[in-house]
This record gives sequence, structure tokens and C-alpha cells, in this order.
Amino acid sequence: MKSRTSAKSPVARVKAKELLKRLGRLRGRLPAGFKFDRLDANKRSSRSTNRSTV
Repeated sequence: MKSRTSAKSPVARVKAKELLKRLGRLRGRLPAGFKFDRLDANKRSSRSTNRSTV
């Protein structure tokens, strides 16, 4: 079985760590009582992508 690790350059590793650090700052920043409605989000997403181009 092949290893799932990829050979990343040191620069890519640093960028990935920086990105994760920046994303970590956003953790827990949703208002109290917030509930994500996946079905509603998918409905809105499909409406915006089903536009016909003329």
C-alpha cells in the first residue's frame, strides 16, 4: 500500500502552517444560537449556478 504523505517543499509546508494559523483565528466566531442549514445553502447555491448565459 502506498503512503498517503506527499513530498511537499519546505515553502509549501510553511505556507500551509501560516494558512492554518490564520484560519484558527476565525474559530468560534459565530453568533450564539447560529445553526447552519445545509439544505437551504444548497438550494441557494443551485439557484445561482443554474442561470442561463446569453
